[in-house]
Amino acid sequence: MRQALLAAFLGLAAAFGAWPTPGQAANEGFSRAELLASTRPMSLEYRKVLSAQPRETGPLAGTARRIERVFGQVLQHAKRLRPGTEQWNWQLVLVANDALSPFALPDGQIFISPKWVSSRRLTDAEIALVVGHEMAHVLAEHMLERVSVFAAARPAANMRVSDVFRMLEQEWYLARELEPLMQAQEQEADRIGMTIVCAAGISRSRALTLFDKLARAERGTSFVNSHADSLERKASLADWTRVQNLMCLD
Repeated sequence: MRQALLAAFLGLAAAFGAWPTPGQAANEGFSRAELLASTRPMSLEYRKVLSAQPRETGPLAGTARRIERVFGQVLQHAKRLRPGTEQWNWQLVLVANDALSPFALPDGQIFISPKWVSSRRLTDAEIALVVGHEMAHVLAEHMLERVSVFAAARPAANMRVSDVFRMLEQEWYLARELEPLMQAQEQEADRIGMTIVCAAGISRSRALTLFDKLARAERGTSFVNSHADSLERKASLADWTRVQNLMCLD
């Protein structure tokens, strides 16, 4: 259970336009190689547990195929956005748990539930923005930035990535320290995700309606406040695309 909470904090979670060289640190902290080595057991466990779920059948099978198709379309443009990421281990993992929101692991695995997508009646354009947002977390190496910042705040501890994970498993309330960073990363992932969507020739206005549907589905609060209100995210992203003069279909 503690590992699941840790993964949710780190995965459901670099400056845009200034990518670090693949394999090097996203900042002055840890390297991507060290992060991947430390998260590999988590990745294998998630694949084992979630892949044990039965393959979707009936109407959800069609939703699963739509997600797979959109994933392939968006991935082509995501890899072009940051040269050197073509060889990363990009994979789509379809899961059955409809309570599981989409999330990404730093090795390029994107986890999405067809039931989650279907219950919100997402269109292909809206799915594209979900996928692009999660790919953005991987491209910008957000998890690497989080663990590096957490360790940098404790210089005397001389922490490794595994030490960060261990401390957060034991003292999970410390995750709140990173709320400002996580909120900034979520905004950045929205912007990078929309950039990918526009590059793929997908309508910006049709993608933005994702946030209306997320707002209707929102309920309760999470322990770590990492995301802004969905309608605020929509307005902010729409304003940003206009200021940036993104070449988008409307």
